[in-house]
Amino acid sequence: MPLDFHVAKTRKEAERSFPVSALTCERHGELFRTVDRFRPRCPMLGRLRDFWADAVFTGADLPALREEISYLLNHDLSPQAQESLVVLGEACRAAGDDDSTLFVFCD
Repeated sequence: MPLDFHVAKTRKEAERSFPVSALTCERHGELFRTVDRFRPRCPMLGRLRDFWADAVFTGADLPALREEISYLLNHDLSPQAQESLVVLGEACRAAGDDDSTLFVFCD
């Protein structure tokens, strides 16, 4: 069961759409094991910490989330964590480019 990233204007639209990308449970676990030491510096990313909980990032949230991703990518992380951050960053860009919201569902 992956953690799916959806770009949409509304939750209902997101629930009916195909995900733009996804993270497996294993990739999610590796990401948070690796970036746990940065937790105080990354509150937006912290919204994704619970794999089983949905998260929503509005257009106003996306710049801060992208900043946290950039910050983390400038540190020594595992290759899997880096790849997961790139996947998340691409989903953020897709939402920002579309002036939409990023919905994260555990489906």
